[in-house]
Amino acid sequence: DENYQIMVEKLARQIRSLVGESHSLNLLGVGIGLPGFIDCDKGIVRSNPRKDWTGRKLTDDLEKLIRMPVKIDNNVRLRAIGYTMSCRGYKPDTFAYFYISKGVACPLIVKDEVLSGHTSGAGEIGHTMICVDSQGVSRQRSLDELVGEKTILKRCQMKMEQGGAEILSEIVRREGELGMKQVLEAQLQKDEDVCSILQEIIEYLGIALANVVNLINPGFVVVDGYIMKNDVNQRLLRQAAGSKFYGLNEEEVSLVFRPFHHFYGAKGAAYFIIRRLFLEK
Repeated sequence: DENYQIMVEKLARQIRSLVGESHSLNLLGVGIGLPGFIDCDKGIVRSNPRKDWTGRKLTDDLEKLIRMPVKIDNNVRLRAIGYTMSCRGYKPDTFAYFYISKGVACPLIVKDEVLSGHTSGAGEIGHTMICVDSQGVSRQRSLDELVGEKTILKRCQMKMEQGGAEILSEIVRREGELGMKQVLEAQLQKDEDVCSILQEIIEYLGIALANVVNLINPGFVVVDGYIMKNDVNQRLLRQAAGSKFYGLNEEEVSLVFRPFHHFYGAKGAAYFIIRRLFLEK
């Protein structure tokens, strides 16, 4: 909810309901992931797209309502923590977690610790700028503006209104909605307009990913996002990014595509609680 107090009260009711269903006396606490600049140690939402949340002491406020320990952090950093704690087999101690959704984020794991940064905003690669040439005019746009799911859906909608993207239009008529599921289905059915849009989007993603790899030289990059559910887009991203990797990065830095799941953020928050309130105790 945009209203902070309403959000906290709703959240407390949901948590109490879950606790009641668990029938467990061994719950460590509650982990919460949310967007924005999150100060994990102080439990403060430093900055958030929902203005009423900014500056709020979410940890303290929620602990008073549910009487359990609470830990908060940025939602994508928690996905990265969940990955590193659940990963089996070999993994380098330094890697990047490239997450594509409504926007793009790329937390960094160094020595098994996720970097938060001086202002608790590390990993916000979606707000880096890319120079785009359009009809002879060059202008700067953020990565989020260029590749976010809202942008993809808006461009597909415009193409359908112009009489294009015929396969996607038929899918939307049949299923009654336009979402990423329908876009990817149209792509796999060789809708030329949809394929062209996604290829351009992934080229921008490749530029951003190559910049990350060339800057920090991670052992590998974990790629997570609904758009990467199919092999076609995975291959396109490998080509778009790999061709821009510098030196040995092209040969030795691997991209690992994590199978997409809507609840990885929640699982990451749970792993975070285990780390903070059990493993580090």
